[in-house]
Amino acid sequence: MNRFSKIVLTFIGALFVSVFAANLQVNAQPVVDIIPISVKISGWKFVDGTWKYYDDNGAAKTGWISDSGYWYYLQSNGVMKTGWQLDNGKWYYMDSSGAMQVGWVNSNNKWYYMGLSGAMHVGWIQLNNTWYYINSTGEMHIGWLNLSNVWYYFKDSGAMSIGAFREDGSLYRFNTDGSLSTVTIDTDEARLGEYFVEPYTDTEQYILDYINSARNENSTEVIITDMVLSKLAKQRLSAARRYGYYTQDSSITGLGTLKDQLKSMNYMSTRAAREAYIRTDNLESAISESNSVINSAINSGYKRIGIAVEVSQNDYYIIINIVN
Repeated sequence: MNRFSKIVLTFIGALFVSVFAANLQVNAQPVVDIIPISVKISGWKFVDGTWKYYDDNGAAKTGWISDSGYWYYLQSNGVMKTGWQLDNGKWYYMDSSGAMQVGWVNSNNKWYYMGLSGAMHVGWIQLNNTWYYINSTGEMHIGWLNLSNVWYYFKDSGAMSIGAFREDGSLYRFNTDGSLSTVTIDTDEARLGEYFVEPYTDTEQYILDYINSARNENSTEVIITDMVLSKLAKQRLSAARRYGYYTQDSSITGLGTLKDQLKSMNYMSTRAAREAYIRTDNLESAISESNSVINSAINSGYKRIGIAVEVSQNDYYIIINIVN
């Protein structure tokens, strides 16, 4: 090979190396380590079909949290609770958004009242000058209710009845505290729950209305009549007229004293009781003496009144049963 050929080959070889090196530089890819980055989240996140709330460290919170003026309850797994939740012996209700509810709540067509703390209320509650009664299960009561042998009636709205209303041909009258005062019905007896309630006669009702009217004018509480005591008074008055009334110990032959009968009935047997027997020959005197007996008893702390009146020609026979 001559010198020229060597030069040409040397030049071609150098050119090839240069081009190959340049090509390697163009197509080379940098080699780097891929480091996973942990993204921290906070606030509400929808995870696997459920809502959870994360703190600033990315941890799911549990228990009660307050957010944007509402309270929410997050279960032990962090999932937001809706519906009823029992916490520390008290029931709470969260709507479909998870927000804790206060005030009236309708669940399964039944009304419940949640206090300002969100806890379900039980027992009496007064709202806008209207009384309601919440059963032990939390449900607003509707209809008749007997509490400690006192009858109350709650309308479909849950409001306690005062004044008077008619139902099934009967007129029911209530005292200002909502307790049943008198019942005027078409039949001889009406059953309310397990108790028999007899209507007052026109004379009995007249005496009661007169006394209550006078008490209202004096801004004093109206008397609370008790249906069981009134029925007992009717029985005792009938026996007293037949067998005689012993004023010395207020007893009647075959029945004993009022206290004896209350004990045998197991009805308010531990309370103090009085009985008055009145006989007079005119209505004005009957009202006056009845009013005196009842007012004296109320002023002495007695609250429950039962009354029975029989009229024979011009004579009025009255028995008044009184229990504190």
